[in-house]
Amino acid sequence: MNGSIPVRTLSDKRVLITGATGFIGRHLCKALVDAGAQVFALRRPDSSSSPAEWASHLPIEWLEADLCDLDRLKSVIKEADASHIFHLAAATAVDRGFETAQTMIANNLQGTINLLHALEATSYACFIQTGSAEEYGYKIVNFGTTMFEEAQKEGVSDRDDMRKLTIEDQQRLQKQAGEKISEMGNVVVDTHASILTPSGYIPGLPEWTVRALNPDIIVLVE
Repeated sequence: MNGSIPVRTLSDKRVLITGATGFIGRHLCKALVDAGAQVFALRRPDSSSSPAEWASHLPIEWLEADLCDLDRLKSVIKEADASHIFHLAAATAVDRGFETAQTMIANNLQGTINLLHALEATSYACFIQTGSAEEYGYKIVNFGTTMFEEAQKEGVSDRDDMRKLTIEDQQRLQKQAGEKISEMGNVVVDTHASILTPSGYIPGLPEWTVRALNPDIIVLVE
């Protein structure tokens, strides 16, 4: 099925979400519940993100399965009997080592194949597969991590210690990190709007940092 699916049209539908404990997943869960959908949320048995933190009051049926465990996956898919599936689950990492590649293939490729295989025995109407900016050649860069790498060159050994630096030193490191990232080519930069320091809050994306980054697009997520 092609095209967009307005959430409001899924009232009374049985909807399954993989990766439900992630940032997008939890917001989608809430939106679907508000729309009147019957939500089944899939999480890994070893997931470190507890749904109780944000979903204890929501009428969501939680299912546990590893996408790499086909037999268990078939069981929960049969239990959910969903007409619409939102596949958000994925393994992510910033490094590009061979061990990471094996994890990505096992979870993101084979896991998706297993999910589609498990769905073969059902009469689902719609399967929505999500992706990331990296598929289009964009590397995900964490601004704080890049800033810490610059601080390490000056003897800072702990990331939290950056907050204890003088405002002037933090601003200088912000600019250096922005200049370094601007040389990386096509990237998506993840950063905070503000940073808490012992002296109070300072902007996470001040003018000098924006000028150094020279971004094409700025996206604000609230």
